Amino acid sequence: MNRPQKQRYNGQVTGKQANPARVRAYGRCKLGGAMFFNASNGPELMQGIIHCEGPIDDFEEWWLNDIKVTKADGDLGWSTAGVWPWQDKIGIQSQLGRADQTTNGILIAKFPDWWGDNKPCKGLALTVIQCILPGDPEKNFQKYFPSGVPNVRVVARCSKVYDPRDSSQTWANDESWKWSDNSALCILNHLTGYRWGVDASTGLPVRMPIGFGIAITRINLASFIAFANLCDQDVFTGSESPTEKRYRCWGTFTLDQEPREVMRDLLATCDGELI
Repeated sequence: MNRPQKQRYNGQVTGKQANPARVRAYGRCKLGGAMFFNASNGPELMQGIIHCEGPIDDFEEWWLNDIKVTKADGDLGWSTAGVWPWQDKIGIQSQLGRADQTTNGILIAKFPDWWGDNKPCKGLALTVIQCILPGDPEKNFQKYFPSGVPNVRVVARCSKVYDPRDSSQTWANDESWKWSDNSALCILNHLTGYRWGVDASTGLPVRMPIGFGIAITRINLASFIAFANLCDQDVFTGSESPTEKRYRCWGTFTLDQEPREVMRDLLATCDGELI
């Protein structure tokens, strides 16, 4: 009997759901996310959005609705997005989702009774948005927030992956891994990699397998090195950017998807086949 296909996550929706599936992303992606916090504190409205599984490499762009905004100094710290119609009434702060991530400082400062060191969202890449209500909000709210709190989306360099060609990296130490959108390396990560979760009994970070959870010792790394080199070949495009890498992998999936389903999508990025 044919089963109906599961609707796939498109990576750019911000939604409210009691217990959404975690999202993992490879390459460079534009991400919405799942809202994990939504509350007001006097003249301020706060929202928190979880984009995907961390740690990711970096955030490159921030978008409010369909408007790209610029953060001060290009860092991950607090800043105002002084563009129409919000002017100086909005601030955004993002975190990369490290295993040792601390609780968002703005949430602790504004909601100390709700947020503490025991709620750090470890291992989750997220953004917090602060909307400062204008004076006489009943009269001026629509002037600055014509569509309410804007949807937050980010463009990010997502999961770091192990590259056996790089002598500075070791598979056992994910702190040494680097970002790459090389299809071969993303496939290797889905076969053998691990992610950070939380031990329910101790509350401490614990490594959990990604995808198939195959031991790295069972992988023919020489074949993956050769394939990674093929993916990195420069190919002439004839466009404004004269060359691009032969095969790249950008996309998202949820951790409740079957590993085989995800692998089919990964292999499709490079016309690949596993043997």
